[in-house]
Amino acid sequence: MGTLPRQKPEILTRIIGHEAMLYDTKLEMIHIINDTASIVWQHCDGVTEIEDVVKKLSSVFDLNEDNNVKKDIEDILEDFNKLNLLSN
Repeated sequence: MGTLPRQKPEILTRIIGHEAMLYDTKLEMIHIINDTASIVWQHCDGVTEIEDVVKKLSSVFDLNEDNNVKKDIEDILEDFNKLNLLSN
């Protein structure tokens, strides 16, 4: 995986502390995501490289970059896909 996918334009984001609230304006559904997922979400722009987000998360949470961070990001993206939050 190279770049992160893009957020769907109908998803509104509100940052609340370290978490985020995502509101799907078409389905009228709200999703609350934790601080890690929030950082990933904020970088879902279709151009940010996954390795840049690995570095960001490793820095924020003081982790070694080989500490399964990339796998965690991939799992978060899979969850976002299941919730239909990302553009194809």
